[in-house]
Amino acid sequence: MTPEGTPKYFTNFESEALPKVTWEEMVESQLVISPLNVYMALKEAENLLTTHPGPNLERRQRLAPRWFGYWKQLLEKRLTSNDVELIGSDDKLIGFEYLASFLQRKYANKDTGITFNAGAEGHEGHLHAAKYMANNVPIAIWALEQAEYMKQKERKAHFLPLELRLSMWFYEPSVSHLAVLPKDPLGKYDNDHYNGLFIRSGAKYFFVHEKDPHLKEKLKRGGQDLSLTILQDSELLSTTEMVEKLSPEISLEKVDEILARRDPRIIPDLPLESTSVQVERLLPRRGKWTDHESQFVDENVLDFLIRQNAISYSESLLVE
Repeated sequence: MTPEGTPKYFTNFESEALPKVTWEEMVESQLVISPLNVYMALKEAENLLTTHPGPNLERRQRLAPRWFGYWKQLLEKRLTSNDVELIGSDDKLIGFEYLASFLQRKYANKDTGITFNAGAEGHEGHLHAAKYMANNVPIAIWALEQAEYMKQKERKAHFLPLELRLSMWFYEPSVSHLAVLPKDPLGKYDNDHYNGLFIRSGAKYFFVHEKDPHLKEKLKRGGQDLSLTILQDSELLSTTEMVEKLSPEISLEKVDEILARRDPRIIPDLPLESTSVQVERLLPRRGKWTDHESQFVDENVLDFLIRQNAISYSESLLVE
């Protein structure tokens, strides 16, 4: 398997482990690919990215195991001796046209949030976004684009097929429901198209990534009354406490204000790149600690926040 469609990207991954089923058939029958078949396909995809020659091979060898490692570990818990290729999805996978009535019937008194995903191929930036949404609304819905959407992008096609991606996210507990977005009959995929889809979805809140170029437009969709405090990971909160301890002139409240005071419908980038630089500037004594303290700050605080090798939400490691 080699990059195709364009010499610059890996696209259109295929695997014998994937059953011959279309995403339309999966949605109509409420079926997803079994854990074993998803697991086997992802092992093949990882092997491709970590062995195929190219100028970015070293980077792929470093990042692909982190990308697929999470999913393999998740799927290993679901593996059985059954040799079935497809299993029932219950109502986690639902047709977009039925989504609004379903949400009204099942979650009339609960907050529901949705985000529209061009790819959602499952690297750590996407997982961060999914878990962030789940921390802010009890019902988090991911709606994925069809293959047609990518024709307007430089990549022209996804790497992992939609059938595989839907099945991957089915096993991720932070996602409540999955749907596939209808195509734009006009082929524009503009703001009017997506505003209409949000209204049709029946979801209350629309979530958008902080680096989205159309952030302000997208935040006009949906409710405005979520709490203004982001529920950060406990690991990050303990880091801010360490920053305060090491730099007493900075209050924990100030660090929290930088890291956590924003519209909670905005998904912060992984690893909070836009705020990590601000935190670094708040450490005026950096480099003036004792040897022990300096080493602690450099390796355990700033590197955690900045983590240059992390895969952000919108980044692709599939470029070649």
